[in-house]
Amino acid sequence: MNCGATSVTRIHPAFSRAARGRIAGVDIVGDWSAVVTRGLLRRFLHWTEHPGLHLDPADADRCNEQTNRAILETVAEELEVGVRPVMVPAA
Repeated sequence: MNCGATSVTRIHPAFSRAARGRIAGVDIVGDWSAVVTRGLLRRFLHWTEHPGLHLDPADADRCNEQTNRAILETVAEELEVGVRPVMVPAA
């Protein structure tokens, strides 16, 4: 599964160079959740506008974590600060 972590490590340094290192913040990847709709019209719109995704929520969580760690490590390396992984207990 391609989680985008490789893209982060390639794109962010180039973006930072273009911005001359003036980066005010970095957004991380949020949690994935299935779409819940109410009403026939909204369900129809969702069905027609979005492809069907068959994702395992655990795989989505692993992918998000991998991408977030890549973002954190890339930014920390650029800022020349050490990053220590933090393990958050599952809910």
